[in-house]
Amino acid sequence: MKALNVFSLLALVFLAACSSLSTISRVSEVQQEKFDPVFGNKLSQKIYVHYESWKGVKYVDGGMGRSGIDCSGFVRLTFKEIFGKTISRTTELLSEEGVPVHANDLDVGDLVFFKTGLKRRHVGVFIGQNQFIHVSSKRGVIMSGLHNPYWKDAFWQARRVL
Repeated sequence: MKALNVFSLLALVFLAACSSLSTISRVSEVQQEKFDPVFGNKLSQKIYVHYESWKGVKYVDGGMGRSGIDCSGFVRLTFKEIFGKTISRTTELLSEEGVPVHANDLDVGDLVFFKTGLKRRHVGVFIGQNQFIHVSSKRGVIMSGLHNPYWKDAFWQARRVL
C-alpha cells in the first residue's frame, strides 16, 4: 500500500511540474512578443504583417526561402518586399551599410546587430516598441525584445539603411 501511495505522490508531482513548465513556456512566449500593431505606425504595421507571414519558418544557413532562411537572408528579403530596396546578403556586409544609429534613436526599419559568439554576428529589423524581427537558429522567424537580457548583452550596433 505504501508503494502505491509513493507512486501516486510521484505522479502528482510529475504532472504538476509538467503543467508548471507549460505555463512558464506560455508566459515566456507572451513576454517575448509585446509588439502591438495597433500602436505602431503604418510602416511598423506593414513590417508586422510581413513578419506574421514568415513567422516560424525554420532557420537554414544560407537559406533564402520559405523552406528555410537565415538572418541576413530574411533581412534582405524583408527590405526587398517592404521597401523595394536591395541590400547586401551577408551580416558582415550589412554591418557596413548605411549610417550608424545610437540604440536610443532607433527607428522602424533600422537594422540591429548582435555579437552572438566570438566571430558570429546576427542581424534583425527593428519594428518599434523595443522589438525586432529576426531568424533564430532554434525557433526560426521570430520577434524578440531588445530589453531581453540575452539581446541586451549581445547588442553590437544599429544602422539605418533607408
